[in-house]
Amino acid sequence: MRGSPPIHLLIFSLAFALLAFPLSRLTFGRKDITLPRPVEAPSIGPKTTNTHLRLRFSHPPQSLTIRPLSAGESTELIKLSPDTLSPFEETVALNLDDHTIELSIEATWPDQTPDAAITLDLEPDGLDLQSKTVWSTDQSLSEILTFQWRP
Repeated sequence: MRGSPPIHLLIFSLAFALLAFPLSRLTFGRKDITLPRPVEAPSIGPKTTNTHLRLRFSHPPQSLTIRPLSAGESTELIKLSPDTLSPFEETVALNLDDHTIELSIEATWPDQTPDAAITLDLEPDGLDLQSKTVWSTDQSLSEILTFQWRP
């Protein structure tokens, strides 16, 4: 014998109800949970990082000076002599204040030198390389370069 279909229907309905009740509590009884956003730790002053600096120029300058413009820093970072060849590379320690480095670059060229280009590449540890090119006028150059990285 196969059994009575109404009894089969009753057993199926009871099994469905026993499973449906806990499943409905799991799916419909959920509260929306909003997670708090992570708060960045406040920076405690500028962070000094080793930075690979590359300097390229189209005509060798007679004098070239690079200074950081960080708070309290007025020392010369790089001072090149007239016999320096392009490209010039050096690793220096720079203050990375709010993911920004500001440098003052001053250069002079001998008389009769056409307008010259200077390209400055900076690559702090753990950050991407950034490059800026500036042009001289009348054998001199005085610029402030700002390098900024996204956190």
